[in-house]
Amino acid sequence: MVRAIAGVLLGTVWLVGGAAAQEGVGNPVTVTTLPHPSSPDNDPHPSLVPLSARTGDPLLDPPSALPGWVFVVETGIFKPHIKGDLSAAVNIGGVVNDPTVSLPNAPLDWTAGARIEAGYRFPEACGEFLVGYRSLVSEGDARVIGFDPSGPVPFHSRLNLNALDGDYAARQCSLGEQWDMKWKVGVRLASVYWDSRADGPLVERRVSNDFLGAGPHLGLELWRHLGCSRFSLYGRFEGAALWGQTGQNYEEVIRFTDGTLGGARKVSQTVGVPVVEFQGGVAWAPWAESRWRFALGYQIEAWYYLGQGDDARGDLWSQGVFLRG
Repeated sequence: MVRAIAGVLLGTVWLVGGAAAQEGVGNPVTVTTLPHPSSPDNDPHPSLVPLSARTGDPLLDPPSALPGWVFVVETGIFKPHIKGDLSAAVNIGGVVNDPTVSLPNAPLDWTAGARIEAGYRFPEACGEFLVGYRSLVSEGDARVIGFDPSGPVPFHSRLNLNALDGDYAARQCSLGEQWDMKWKVGVRLASVYWDSRADGPLVERRVSNDFLGAGPHLGLELWRHLGCSRFSLYGRFEGAALWGQTGQNYEEVIRFTDGTLGGARKVSQTVGVPVVEFQGGVAWAPWAESRWRFALGYQIEAWYYLGQGDDARGDLWSQGVFLRG
């Protein structure tokens, strides 16, 4: 009985296998080969991803730092302040005046400042070259007492700052997934000029300071992403050590009933000017993994020893609100 059942089962298997073999001969089976996971063809939406986005390493070239041209535009409203006075002895009519010729600095007005950066970013996290230009111009008016025997005299002050930077920059991912960091190092060429002028009925006086120098420049930018949102905390620090020449001019004219008497003096000196700048605020991207970034926050900067001289000292401070894109 058992042998009969086994024979029936073996016969059934032989018949099914033979039928399958006959079907395979008459109708060949098509074999589909799946692409390798690392193959470019293994893309669920090949028509939605441009070819340029697939080049390079996605870890080294994220969407926020793709290779190509880089442009940065920054503007803001700033309040500059010159700390210190320009002062020097001037020979007037063969006599060195005492006290010395000097003028205070009138409070400078709030003014709009601008910064522009342009450069090119290389693929595979090889860094980028940037050229930046920054300008700050302001002026103000006040009245000085004790300058002219006739009484208080109005006076006017002006400021003109220009800075040109050439840097190499690179991004770092060593702080973690929620952080983005970029450092840069290069050189800065800067020119800073300010003056004050008072015209009274009996006394006219002018003082000015002009600095031109260059030196190493460095910077650090940090972004701390806030969870999965498009917002992040933003901070930027820049510093420079400039070495250059300071030229100061002092002029005074005294009017009498029978004529005028005046004198002038120029003081030149080589000085070192440390520069520090800090920005802090909030950054925002229009969409996830966007190449565009915007930052809004507060800025403070200081330029030391710009007006260094025999009896003079002048530092430049400014603070205000910036918008960076």
